[in-house]
Amino acid sequence: AVNPVWYQSRMWVSVDNNLFYSTGPDNAALLNILQNGVVAASFAGANFIPPDNAIIRSLPTSAGLLVETTGDLWLITGSDRSSFNPVKILAGHGIRNYNAMDVDGSTIWIYTSDRQFLMINASSGSMEVGFPIGGTLAATFDPALVYVARHIAGSLDNGCFIADGSAGWFRVNPNQVGASISGEPAPVWSPLA
Repeated sequence: AVNPVWYQSRMWVSVDNNLFYSTGPDNAALLNILQNGVVAASFAGANFIPPDNAIIRSLPTSAGLLVETTGDLWLITGSDRSSFNPVKILAGHGIRNYNAMDVDGSTIWIYTSDRQFLMINASSGSMEVGFPIGGTLAATFDPALVYVARHIAGSLDNGCFIADGSAGWFRVNPNQVGASISGEPAPVWSPLA
């Protein structure tokens, strides 16, 4: 089991394309299951959700449990075994390795299996911030090897980095003041370093 996260008072882990969750606060007697006494380590056989691709990473958020597979992004909502509801929220936007995603508050930065660099926010949807350098990313950045890192050091240093895993990286300032034609903040990319 990999990708352990704590969500809805229970432990969640993945094995290939199965997402397992512990019994947590469920009433073991009512569910007719055996619990070993430690809710985080007691997994009932029926407590799993099978997305359609291998699970790479899980991330608890206020909107639900985000589950990133090699093919899609899922959101698990609900509070117990009877109400957990998996919904595919971004089809075709999976990731190939754990490090291809980073988080800053409610914003998720990912380099997808199909070689897009996206900024995802639950309230505003997804935006392909990598579009200006998309051809270079697609030709030289392998989704199985990339690293994505969000960095903020006050107002003076604000960026997200995408590295190819061996030789270089690009940096984007997601809100460069005056970068758009209308003078509004917009993403600005730095050259390969």
